[in-house]
Amino acid sequence: EDSSKSKSLWSGIKKRGQGLKRKASTTSVSNVKKEEEEEEEEAVIKLTKKKRDNDSVPFIGGRPRSVSSFSIQEAQDIIHEPEQKIVPKARKKPQFGIHPTNLMSRFPDEPVPAIVVACTEVLQNDLMKEGLFRIPGRMTDILEMKISFEQGKGLGVEEPDTYTIAGLLAQFFRELPEPLLTFELYQKWVAAPSLPSDKILKNIKRLTKKLPPANYNLLKYFMEFLTKVAKHGGANRMGAKNLALVFGASLLNPPDDVPYDLNSIKAQCDVIEHLIVNYMFVFEGGKAGEPTHRVEKQMATIPAGALKATGVSSGPISARRKKGSFFDRQQFSSSTRLASSLESLHTKPTLPSSVSFSTAGMKQMTQTKKRKMKKRKKDSDDSSKSPRD
Repeated sequence: EDSSKSKSLWSGIKKRGQGLKRKASTTSVSNVKKEEEEEEEEAVIKLTKKKRDNDSVPFIGGRPRSVSSFSIQEAQDIIHEPEQKIVPKARKKPQFGIHPTNLMSRFPDEPVPAIVVACTEVLQNDLMKEGLFRIPGRMTDILEMKISFEQGKGLGVEEPDTYTIAGLLAQFFRELPEPLLTFELYQKWVAAPSLPSDKILKNIKRLTKKLPPANYNLLKYFMEFLTKVAKHGGANRMGAKNLALVFGASLLNPPDDVPYDLNSIKAQCDVIEHLIVNYMFVFEGGKAGEPTHRVEKQMATIPAGALKATGVSSGPISARRKKGSFFDRQQFSSSTRLASSLESLHTKPTLPSSVSFSTAGMKQMTQTKKRKMKKRKKDSDDSSKSPRD
């Protein structure tokens, strides 16, 4: 029986070998590769179905965005991953995107929003920074400080960057649901700069009184701070005009149904510039035309304290400059230079008594010199005529 079984097994192996030889002889190389690829695909499909059945996850149709972008295993992980819900954290001290009136009612002990006070206190230590409010800070840092402050943790940085703090302050005014100078008064604001010059400031002052109390308090506080920034306009290159260009659109903006053109943009900037330059008249009851700070052209572009170190007066340049025409200048010849140096030493020159610098004295000296020259010439002629030894 064993010998018969071995014979039958051997015959079967033989037949299979012959069949494989015939198949290899008749099948081309390309067909073999194609069959191998099909077998691999079937194996992958079987494994995928088996894994899906074991995990009891319903099949989700659809093709991945790219076959080469991720493997089947990664696709399965994405399918099995539960959907995460992002729950925003509660704001303990909300500041952004809220009307000033609502902020005042929510925090009655803060007539000015706390975020504005915190930013201005930091910026007051670095008002000489060039490009303040013009050079943007990092947006990621601004968002981090915004979240930190609204969580009741302050700004959340030990050494805040000046430009980033300035960007955070500007972001507060951009996110207001309504511009600080209100939509209701927009047409009157933009019409103010076109009035006669003697009525512009009075009209602007009257419009500020029509603002809600919370808006007025915030506007007054912020304009006072901007006057300090403009005072150092020679160093930070941010005078009243440049500051008005930065904050014109965020503090004064039209509603959607009002046409917006270049004239309106210019009027917005002019209003903000008047509020900065004439802060004393508009908010403190000063005289009309009384500037809050010096004219920017008279501001020196050197660091603070350098004038005191050099002993130069800090008054206006025009007052320090000595007026005089060209003909009043002293012409420094050799004699005047000598005289000026002697005067600086508080001494008088000692000149010989026989010398006189009058006109008659000079004429006498010239005649004496001529006589001596004639005499020398005559003596030389006589010596040439005398006989030789």
